[in-house]
Amino acid sequence: MMARIPRSTLHDWKHKIVTELMGYDWYCEQQPYFTTLQAIAINQRLMLWNRALLRLIALRRFMKKCPTQMENRLFHAAEVVVHTIQKIQAVAGLNFTLKALSLSHRQYWRVRQKIWCAVSVLNRCLIKHPAQFAKQEVRVIKGYCMNCRLLHWPLSSIYHQLIRETSYRFQLSTFYKYVRLLGVKRTTPIHRRKNHATGIRSQNPLELLIEAAHKKLKYRFLYHKIIPDIDYLRQYPVEAIDGYNNRPNAVLDGLTPFEVLAGKSINKQQLSIEMQAACTARIAVNQQYNCCECSF
Repeated sequence: MMARIPRSTLHDWKHKIVTELMGYDWYCEQQPYFTTLQAIAINQRLMLWNRALLRLIALRRFMKKCPTQMENRLFHAAEVVVHTIQKIQAVAGLNFTLKALSLSHRQYWRVRQKIWCAVSVLNRCLIKHPAQFAKQEVRVIKGYCMNCRLLHWPLSSIYHQLIRETSYRFQLSTFYKYVRLLGVKRTTPIHRRKNHATGIRSQNPLELLIEAAHKKLKYRFLYHKIIPDIDYLRQYPVEAIDGYNNRPNAVLDGLTPFEVLAGKSINKQQLSIEMQAACTARIAVNQQYNCCECSF
């Protein structure tokens, strides 16, 4: 820094008579304040207290100016107040902070209840409710639901495919809940069932199984495809059946029909242990997360 200053300027500074400079008398009068500021800058603890007090002053002015916004959750006013109090609290303590702001503990908790967590799908604070899914888990769920390869799969099959390919563990019902909260819109074919005056009657129990297979073939495969000609229509069921037999099935505990046919089974006890471990890890991650973004 000093190397960039011209030598002539440095020489002028060194030989200038300080007492003749404009404002020197004012500087002498304010010398105690400058000494205090220098002491604060050197002492890290005093620096923290100085920042906390400045935040406290700014927050008092903000609360006095914007009481309506805080009450009606406008412009994230409640978030600003709570997050700033938390920063001041780390230095001065909660009791001192609330006393300086003329707030009771009850009023403070009322303001905290007005906060909507922007990073949580459940709109609940990650720190206060750490058992909810972490951001990465939510991102993975949304990615699987929007994946072109799995776009026409049932949600239960997508869930089991996610469990297979990732280390995340959670229940199927929880997966359904988060898919609904994320508002994921999945394409479904137009319903083509005819309204018969008389319902279809089966003469043989096997007919029910055949009709169920036909329904899956049509609504999970054929109706999602553009069939250009009869030759393609004859070839596609072979591809569809192969895809179905290699798709995880919730009725088979997440196994594919081919895997069940080969004698494979699921270790449910091990899966339960993995889910408990994943829950513990999720809580640890969320408790370390700091979602306080808006403050002075």
